[in-house]
Amino acid sequence: MDVPTLTTRLAPHPDVVWRLVEGEVVLLNITTGQYYSLDEVGTRVWSLLPQTGSSLEGLRNALLEEFDADASDIDRDLRDLFGRLLAADLVVTAETPA
Repeated sequence: MDVPTLTTRLAPHPDVVWRLVEGEVVLLNITTGQYYSLDEVGTRVWSLLPQTGSSLEGLRNALLEEFDADASDIDRDLRDLFGRLLAADLVVTAETPA
């Protein structure tokens, strides 16, 4: 998949396990061996993933309430982060609810 859009729904890959290590999330796909470490903001994004309907738009709206940042900057950063996580098989696109 290309870079996700704001309406793209995402979920953790079923083969991914994660742990909080010294305030940062470390993700590991146990099938592929791909791993990724998230910084403080990425860790917050990961913790919001199930709470926001898993869309990038929902994540953006939640982050706008917490951080003093521009919506366009958050949009760009979310698309970049999840583009990399998709490429590393750490997240998957989720079905849109009917």
